[in-house]
Amino acid sequence: MLTKHRMRLHTHALLIALCLWTDSGAVAELAAPSLSLDEALTTALERHPSLKRLGEEGLAAEAREEVAKSAFFPRVTLEALGKEGPSSAPGFGFRGLTNSTIVQNAGASVVLEQMIFDFGRAHHRTAASRWLTGAAKTQVQSQRALVILEVYRAYFRALLAQQLVELAQENLSARETIVKQAEARAKAGLTSRVDEGLARASLAEAQVGLVHARNETQNAFAELNNAMGVVGAPSYRLGEPPPEAQPASDTRATALEQDLSRALQQRPEMQALHRHIQAAAEQAEAAQAEGRPLVRALGSVGYLNAPDEFGDDRVWAVGLSLSYPLFTGGQVEGEVSSARHREAALQAARDELAQAIRLQVAQARMAFDALTQSRPAIAEQLTYARDSVKLATQRYREGLGDFLELQQAQLGLVSAETSAARVRYDLVTAQAALRYALGTLVGEATEGAMPGKREPPGE
Repeated sequence: MLTKHRMRLHTHALLIALCLWTDSGAVAELAAPSLSLDEALTTALERHPSLKRLGEEGLAAEAREEVAKSAFFPRVTLEALGKEGPSSAPGFGFRGLTNSTIVQNAGASVVLEQMIFDFGRAHHRTAASRWLTGAAKTQVQSQRALVILEVYRAYFRALLAQQLVELAQENLSARETIVKQAEARAKAGLTSRVDEGLARASLAEAQVGLVHARNETQNAFAELNNAMGVVGAPSYRLGEPPPEAQPASDTRATALEQDLSRALQQRPEMQALHRHIQAAAEQAEAAQAEGRPLVRALGSVGYLNAPDEFGDDRVWAVGLSLSYPLFTGGQVEGEVSSARHREAALQAARDELAQAIRLQVAQARMAFDALTQSRPAIAEQLTYARDSVKLATQRYREGLGDFLELQQAQLGLVSAETSAARVRYDLVTAQAALRYALGTLVGEATEGAMPGKREPPGE
């Protein structure tokens, strides 16, 4: 008798603690900041570190393009030299008048150097840099799509986790009611204490389920903050999607070959690889041009402290230079071969990526179609499960059914409600995954997420 009393006290204490925890969780949920899907997407696109990194790499690529373009423009240099020694001493490497051997003690000049013709060196280098700049910008679009997809997944996983917490709380309340009924029936001698023990064991199982559901919710919020790229709040009040969201126009059922064709044309990864291949081809041409002549024009004007026999100190000079590498020890050939092999490697990488995209599209289409087709069956399962619980509860209350029958009906309802919640949110995530695979996620996902100055949620 004492043992049963202690068990009841322990159960009551556990229920009180759980109620207090539930109330504190409800208060914390009310104090949590609200976060809609559009706000989550905007925050991620503005604050995610990977997008900042790729943005800076794009700016660096633009700067390298400007460096390549500079070969078409003249170079103007100021040179000054002071030396001590014989008048025939060289000018120590200067390119203008100060390199003249007639300088006695000092000289200064302005030198203008202009490339006249280089057989395509500057042109191909500039073209390669331009292709690489475009590839860097396309990689930003690719990463934006991936960030959006991860936000979709994390956001709806958090919504699902919240829904599962609510279902766990409802399941706990239902089992508390069953415990009270089992106690009353046992005291009245209508059933044995076995039903009461089973009911309490079922209640403890529901309590553990609620603990796990709350823990999964916290993990889901942590993943959401990570997907947005911020150190945000520990929890949010998330906005629900429309109850019956229609599939996007780009995810409606089409032939698989049409999906693959669209994906290969629209995926930014394919576009980036195409630009890298073009850049490698231009780099090979630029390396080939290194073995051809180079013609430059030079002009210099300045002051030379010349000996008296050379006349006026103020002089000027113009010149035309031609350089032709007759033998480079295999350097030019090696650079050309390296660039050609790099181009071939990139082409193989494009084929490899195309295979991966085909697999992604096929898997995403099958997952989306499977969820769409299973949704009516799951809705029907939920209806039957609710009816079964009502019937089993009534039969148990009237003494026509046993506890195991009621418990089995409750387990079936929990499973059906969980499946209904999962298919609802998984369908939205699967639609986003399909749009990502098709290469259409970035434009449509950001229509409601206009960029603007905004603090990250929870900071």
